[in-house]
Amino acid sequence: MPGARAVFFEESWNFDKAVRDGPSGTLQDSERDVRRTVGPFLKGPAERVREAAWPVLQAAVAAGVAWALALVFLDNPQPVFAPTAAVVALAARVGGRGTQAAEMLVGVAVGVGVGALLVLVLETGTVQIALAAAVAMLVVAAISNGPLPLIQAGGTAVLVIALQTPGTGSSRVLEALVGGGVALVVSQVLLSPNPVSLLASSERRVLAMLEGSLNRTADALASCDAAAAEATLKRLRTENRDALCELESVRETSKRISRRTLRGRFAVQRLERLEGRLQSNDLLLESVLLLSHATSRLLGTDAAENPGVPEAFSVAARTLARGVAALREDPGVSGPIPRAHEAAREVRKTLDAEHFDASEPRLALVADELRRTASAVAALATPGG
Repeated sequence: MPGARAVFFEESWNFDKAVRDGPSGTLQDSERDVRRTVGPFLKGPAERVREAAWPVLQAAVAAGVAWALALVFLDNPQPVFAPTAAVVALAARVGGRGTQAAEMLVGVAVGVGVGALLVLVLETGTVQIALAAAVAMLVVAAISNGPLPLIQAGGTAVLVIALQTPGTGSSRVLEALVGGGVALVVSQVLLSPNPVSLLASSERRVLAMLEGSLNRTADALASCDAAAAEATLKRLRTENRDALCELESVRETSKRISRRTLRGRFAVQRLERLEGRLQSNDLLLESVLLLSHATSRLLGTDAAENPGVPEAFSVAARTLARGVAALREDPGVSGPIPRAHEAAREVRKTLDAEHFDASEPRLALVADELRRTASAVAALATPGG
């Protein structure tokens, strides 16, 4: 039923694809940024604290180590900028802490340089403070568009001018180097995240969402519940966009970690294998969405025109959910996933054994989408897709 599928695809999938691909990535990036910003506020306090506990512990330990090292190696009885630099560098989200440490050091260095030059010709005052901050921040703006180096450059330049001693800036650079160095060792060597585990966890959440949708579709088909089918479709559309944004974000983070950390470099091959398997992920997302749409159209038909729903349809959808559950158990496995392959084969056998009016377009379309979803499950269960 290529014509009917094209209509369904146009109505159900194009918007999701636009969010995912976009003409230049702008829409996708904007939605992802909004979800990153708003998402934490939608969680409960306990969940936010639980998620923050491990990064906070890392930052706290790094701050203590930076303070101790600065006391030993720097001629300063109160090296406050060393632990501050460690905390600032480790405050970034996973995958961005090394970059944040580097940006912080760039900002401090520029601020010290500008401040050291201006302190030779300027006195302390309102205009001088403003000028030092502006010059330092403009210099950084020419080489970086991140907010952190701007803040560090402006703040350091103000400090040098206010205290009228270039030595203060030099001391801050050294302390920032100590704190930033400790943060880099922690984030890039000792406690760097596993990029394979990050991506596999995100994929598990996507597969759990698809498994739930297939089970709800099976329930709707078994009970011929049009309202349930429509609710499943609406929920899937929303969850689908969320899942795509999160998965794409995690894929980018995992790639950065694999390039920039010692642990990531050792995991490159495993990450590439998982990426190869996930090439079939879009096909599965599309197939489940189109199956849900086809089911909603079939069950939403007027009773007088409803051709009836073969029992095989609900059985096949439930079997597909079981296959997706097998995929979810270990999406990062290097070999085939037999139980997922078996589920796909069982769906084809179930549909082939069912005798229904193939001339009825709505029935034929649901059967076709069930087969396409089975093919997508089999593809995802195979290394390299």
